[in-house]
Amino acid sequence: MIGPVWKALPGRRREVGLITGLIGGLVVLLWRTGTGGTGIALLGLEVLLPLGPAIVAGVVVLTLLPIQNFEVTGKLKQSPLALYTRQYLPFDRIGFGVDSTRPELSLPPDIGAGMASFIAVHRAYTIAALPKVLSDRLHRAWASSFLGWRKPLILAALVGLIGLGGAGWLAAGSAFLLYLAYLLYAHDASWTLYYYEVTPVAALVVALGLECILRRISGRAGMARWVPWLAAVAVLGMGFNDLAASRRFRAAEQRPFRQLDEATAATGAPALVFVRYAPQHNPTLSLVRNVADPVHAPLVTAYDRGAEANHRVAAFFPARTPYLWDEASHTLSRAW
Repeated sequence: MIGPVWKALPGRRREVGLITGLIGGLVVLLWRTGTGGTGIALLGLEVLLPLGPAIVAGVVVLTLLPIQNFEVTGKLKQSPLALYTRQYLPFDRIGFGVDSTRPELSLPPDIGAGMASFIAVHRAYTIAALPKVLSDRLHRAWASSFLGWRKPLILAALVGLIGLGGAGWLAAGSAFLLYLAYLLYAHDASWTLYYYEVTPVAALVVALGLECILRRISGRAGMARWVPWLAAVAVLGMGFNDLAASRRFRAAEQRPFRQLDEATAATGAPALVFVRYAPQHNPTLSLVRNVADPVHAPLVTAYDRGAEANHRVAAFFPARTPYLWDEASHTLSRAW
């Protein structure tokens, strides 16, 4: 079962997870042994029993992956992501330089243009560039964590680092280890989403620093009650403001999808919509979406590849009315 599960995991997440899991797990075991255990207890029940529920839960989740693979691709060891990568993005894998393997299938022009920038990132990714890459990624993480009103929290973070205990430094070290492991993969420094699982570490450090600072301030006569509450209200207020700004940004980003959905909903019938993108279309926001059940879904979208190709696609959906969505003019019309 190990082989199918390993093949089922997404490529770069698989290797990075293995590195961080093995090293992090070894550090935890050694730390546990050094706090009262013995060398024999390193692999004994004293250490392994507390890990039992986590191990069982992890095994159950991982065994679902080969099942998913078989249902989607027909092969236990062939994940949908790996198949997609081989067919369209063979360069998107860990390592240095760009893989010159040609994709098995051709991408639509808009996505192909977007992939050119990713290929350039992989081509420029070399061992010599690693120090600058790590510096840029850490700087972007720092900047995104302390953006705008959060800049004063830098002081709290520094104070929090001073007060970190053994568990805190283990968490901080694990976060840094994730950044080191991802040096195997080329990506733009702005792609901080790969490190979202370590954001609680930054929150912990800031919280510890704030607690220390507020404890000292509130220790003065007459300030013990209202200072922590004032700080909490200020942080919550700023946080709600960030949340509102994020919702406005996402609403604007989702506007093209809502326009398409509203236009097709007005037809009142199962539709097959061919999407013609505008010249300025953002290739990372695709209006062509896969649906789990194309037979019964109210809307099926497809890339506009011209009249002849569109007719061939429409032949698979004879019960659907074909439409053409023009992104530039935001208009929906009958395809023919």
